[in-house]
Amino acid sequence: MNGYTLTEIRAICYRKQPENSEHKSEARSKTTQDPAEYFAVLGHISISTSIQNTEFPPSTSWIVKGKDVEWGGSQGSKTLSLKISWKLKDGWSSRFPRYNIYVEKLIKQAVRPQGRKLETRALAPPNARNGKTEVSGEYLGESQVEAFYVSDFIIPSAISSLKYIIQPCDSGGASQVLDDAPFFQFNVEGQ
Repeated sequence: MNGYTLTEIRAICYRKQPENSEHKSEARSKTTQDPAEYFAVLGHISISTSIQNTEFPPSTSWIVKGKDVEWGGSQGSKTLSLKISWKLKDGWSSRFPRYNIYVEKLIKQAVRPQGRKLETRALAPPNARNGKTEVSGEYLGESQVEAFYVSDFIIPSAISSLKYIIQPCDSGGASQVLDDAPFFQFNVEGQ
């Protein structure tokens, strides 16, 4: 089958159990197994074209919502639980078989008071952009439906907002570039 690839091949191989005790002792005395004693069953197989370039829709093509928000925590840190859901605006609900979920913790950049000398320690890491600093994204998990529940996510006191990134993945294993993926930004400052 030129131009096609077999993927997600799942098979089960097994050996039948002897039915009586006499047969069991004979089987133990054999040093090699007869290939006819083994069986295989094909459980699942997918066929796809080998030239498959998935066009991932831009982040503006998605509706991403956060709901069922619950706050908790103790002195110095907060915890957040929420449900994130997403769907394509055009209604294609099951276009992607799975989604990777990441979170970026955004830190509000410190501002020095006017007339004061800037201290020698860095107020923000060197990757600061537009008054905010992005700390590297943290992988939270995978979803096979268009929803993800975040439970008791710890938010340090320096964090001003969280950016939840939903990375669509196609059946061939390709995934959307994170910078182009849909996201839900949640402001935690003042909560």
